[in-house]
Amino acid sequence: MALTENSKLSETGPRRIRKLSSNVINQIAAGEVVERPSNLIKELVENSLDANATRIEVHLVEGGLKELTVIDDGHGIFEEDLALAVERHTTSKLKELSDLEEIGTYGFRGEALSSIASVCDFSIRSRTHSAERGLSLHVPFGESCSIKPIGCPPGTQVTAKDLFARIPARFKFLRSQTTELSHCIKTLRELALGNPQTSFFLFHNGRLLSQYTSTNRMDRMKECLKPEWEPLTFNDKMDEMSFEAFLSPPDCAQDRGEITLIINQRPVKNRFILSSLKNSFLEFLGPNLEVSGVFYLDIRGDWVDVNVHPQKLEVRFYRQEKLYSWLITSLRKQLQSKGFKSHASQISQAASEHTFNPLPYASESFLQIGFLNSHFLLCEPTNDKGTLYIINRLALQRRDLYQTLEQNLLRGKTSTTSLDLAEVIHLSSPQLKTLEHFLPELKRLGFEISLYSDKDIAVQCVPQFFSGADTKGFILKLLELLSGMAQPKTETDKIKTLLHAIINLEPQSEHLGTHLDHLVSSLNGIDESWTCPNGHPILLKITKEQLQNYFKGL
Repeated sequence: MALTENSKLSETGPRRIRKLSSNVINQIAAGEVVERPSNLIKELVENSLDANATRIEVHLVEGGLKELTVIDDGHGIFEEDLALAVERHTTSKLKELSDLEEIGTYGFRGEALSSIASVCDFSIRSRTHSAERGLSLHVPFGESCSIKPIGCPPGTQVTAKDLFARIPARFKFLRSQTTELSHCIKTLRELALGNPQTSFFLFHNGRLLSQYTSTNRMDRMKECLKPEWEPLTFNDKMDEMSFEAFLSPPDCAQDRGEITLIINQRPVKNRFILSSLKNSFLEFLGPNLEVSGVFYLDIRGDWVDVNVHPQKLEVRFYRQEKLYSWLITSLRKQLQSKGFKSHASQISQAASEHTFNPLPYASESFLQIGFLNSHFLLCEPTNDKGTLYIINRLALQRRDLYQTLEQNLLRGKTSTTSLDLAEVIHLSSPQLKTLEHFLPELKRLGFEISLYSDKDIAVQCVPQFFSGADTKGFILKLLELLSGMAQPKTETDKIKTLLHAIINLEPQSEHLGTHLDHLVSSLNGIDESWTCPNGHPILLKITKEQLQNYFKGL
């Protein structure tokens, strides 16, 4: 049996390395950029935009499966360049490697036309504005091309017929005419949203389906999306980037919103920016609601990398954390300036309007005598001269803070402060797990924290008692402390554990503690039985009689 298996192995042997034919290479490349007719629209219309077209027509037959034509009035293709247009790695968009660092055009890979021509019956008609005639190029399914002169208007017309007709393995994954048409409509609409300087027309089976001719972003957005709501406008600038957004008001939010992201006129996907948009509105919408609209970001070309996805859909940014913080902070401030109130404040307004006094004592004056080793406060009650109070200042602050936070949590009335710039913090896996465990309680305390990426969070809002502290240092130390404690399961135990961790962050005590004058002014009723949440005594009381007895009747 073993001999038989060995003989089979020797007969089969290692496979020889062969060089693929150019047509197979092109079809493999086509698999990266062309999945359906809508991908053809994207590639061809982007070429038209790069040719400075002011008018672009897209004609479809049977959802683009039978035939797809893109016609533009751009600058056209020179006669000597037409044959090169369907060769691999040929492009007018790049000259040298450094050009990749700042892409200012839509297409630049030099593979689109050659790949498309290998999977359909492909033809081009083109004429430059200075030429007396045009040229026609025909490439049926990657076969040798033929070129001949032809009469045509200035610009370019590209036609792709019978997509994947000779590649059954690819053709079977195409959907119905209706489905493919819907993808084509969506793709052209997104391109039209990003380019209001150009008019777009979409025809299907000879009938005009849609046209986009408005010349500014606001009107183009209304023309493309036809919203039932009047959009809110947001805009801001920082360094060499700016944004403009037209979004649905919070009261028109839906269970599932849809935001089209346009970066440097290019429709793209970027989950970090979409996350910043959703998180900006989260405070004003409450859970399970999202806004819709269009978000335009204009940024330096070398600050964005569009060369990370074969279809140029995904992009990434230089200094992404700064961009995220700026967007989320700016949008939140603009929402507040437009008069929108946070979801939490709307809930709290419906609750009791009585303010909460964290220390239930009537006011009584104390004379501050001084400090001992900066940790102990020496006081004398004005109505009990001769009695000395030695107060553990940190223990009293911890007791006051614990009671204040506990009562605010129970009442749901935590005052918050928005950060001028959202703080982005990178967490380890254990830290992220701890955060997720305590996140509901942290939000109830007044921390507005959202997931920024796989292991990055953004802190947008902090409790008022925390204002002025080191946000990043506090969060990291808090999570470190919580990670070393037993993980409670019930809500009550989680609150107690969280509060104990907060009050024990020694370096933050100056920020977390109540101001000293408030503590001293509210000491009425204090006695020697008081302890801090850690069980440490707060007060040592030495009466006038004790002093007299010690010093023999002084």
